[in-house]
Amino acid sequence: MRKLSILLLFILPFLVKAQDKGIHFEHGLTWEQVKAKAKAENKLIFIDCYATWCGPCKMMSNTVFPQEKAGTFFNKNFISVKLQFDTTAKDNSEVKAWHAVAADIQKKYEIKAFPTFLFMNSDGEAVHRMVGASSTADEFVALASDAIDPSKQYYTVAKKYNEGERDPSVLRNMAIAMLKEGNDTAAVRLTSEYIATQKTMFTKDNIQLISYFTRSGADNGFKFFYNNMAKVDSVMGPETAANILKPIIEEEEVNSKAFVSRSKTDWATVKANAIAKYPAMAQYVDKMVISCRIRYYSNTADWKNFADAAVDYMKSYGDMASPETLNNLAWDVFKNCTDVKYLTQAADWSKASFKGGDNPVYMDTYANILYKLGKKKEALVMENKAVALAGKSNNASYLETLNKMKKGLKTW
Repeated sequence: MRKLSILLLFILPFLVKAQDKGIHFEHGLTWEQVKAKAKAENKLIFIDCYATWCGPCKMMSNTVFPQEKAGTFFNKNFISVKLQFDTTAKDNSEVKAWHAVAADIQKKYEIKAFPTFLFMNSDGEAVHRMVGASSTADEFVALASDAIDPSKQYYTVAKKYNEGERDPSVLRNMAIAMLKEGNDTAAVRLTSEYIATQKTMFTKDNIQLISYFTRSGADNGFKFFYNNMAKVDSVMGPETAANILKPIIEEEEVNSKAFVSRSKTDWATVKANAIAKYPAMAQYVDKMVISCRIRYYSNTADWKNFADAAVDYMKSYGDMASPETLNNLAWDVFKNCTDVKYLTQAADWSKASFKGGDNPVYMDTYANILYKLGKKKEALVMENKAVALAGKSNNASYLETLNKMKKGLKTW
């Protein structure tokens, strides 16, 4: 039911539990005491540099920091502190006690964007920094792992470079550090210095580095991957080059042609032009175009054409569709289409979505489609299964749907 937003009902209980297992932030200590604790425990210091008005900062505090994965990594390696960088009338005594420290750190390390995450040694000297929120604990931990690797620490690598070191590993890591910092100009310059030291670009490290700078069809990296697809794949594995090129081609040659057009999109021309421009990627273009049709007609609420696009997608790529994709396409057809032809096919997609294992979300979708098709008895059986599988704490919406079905009311 309701696509996958309903899954939040299952996630919330785990979020509550995660509150006790997330990152432990120190309270009631001075800056000197924090440094002393870090020295005594042989740990680095992690500082969450935030502002009270910062939405992404609040998101990190509410959804990422409390996660067990974040807590396990950060509590093992860091003494953690939250440091407020703006001042408000509501600041309590603890926040006020750190105002001077925040001002000093902001000036010294030029903290201009929030959230910024600083990592310092026990002497209070920064070794690494990250800027910007992460959407998941996995992503945040992966990025923060650079802080415990001296070869990847932003300030450590910068110091080596500024002192004249031009070892290829220093140049490469400095380029990546600058890219993560958002300093594209410096990153490109450093990458050029690094490339000049290389005899071949066809190594895993070098291909990965080029991928970081491949963002559009105009980039040299795009040309590198397009002109050397087989060679790249021989080093990195099958489909590596295509997977880097696909999102760029899809955005520039398909999406941009459809979503900026105010007239009816000529999909055949969009497809033909993309293939003509990038013939080596022809096998991927059809899927790009059909996927774009689905998004386009969903956004424009043209449900007849949406259903046709969904049918085309399933005919060509249904065997590869994920349970989530199957469920979402089926749900949109159920909610917005009345044609039995489309609903019948949507029922097949929906049924396939939980073929690998019962899932109340997907089973609810299937029950709703059966109900709309007039198969009330089968729908009630399936909705009852969804209710039972969801459990008492998560089945309120399913019970509501079940009651509507019993009364013969619309569920769409």
